[in-house]
Amino acid sequence: FRKPKIEKEKKEEPKIATHKQTLHLLLSGLTVEETAQKRELAKSTVFGHIAKLIKSGELDGNKYIDENKLNNIRKLYPNYQTSQTIVTDIKGRLSEEYTFEDVRLACAILEKEKKM
Repeated sequence: FRKPKIEKEKKEEPKIATHKQTLHLLLSGLTVEETAQKRELAKSTVFGHIAKLIKSGELDGNKYIDENKLNNIRKLYPNYQTSQTIVTDIKGRLSEEYTFEDVRLACAILEKEKKM
């Protein structure tokens, strides 16, 4: 005769969304590079999280992009809804001193401004 197995209750930690984990690290003072390294993510992924956090209002995007760059991108920012190609389109119209991350974050800031 076997005793029935009693499964122990597993206490699962609540999962924190990956962009929220990034937010906590950035707010603790880590740089984008340090955050990417600590989380074992590509910098581009961290920048994607930052863009999402800017759009949601959880993070101030102005900390991550130079004001002059933002203003220059603002001039090119079209008056249409965000599309998949907007970053590439704008990046193609700028000098090489502008990175895709610059454009991506600027578009997130400008998109948030449009919603206000």
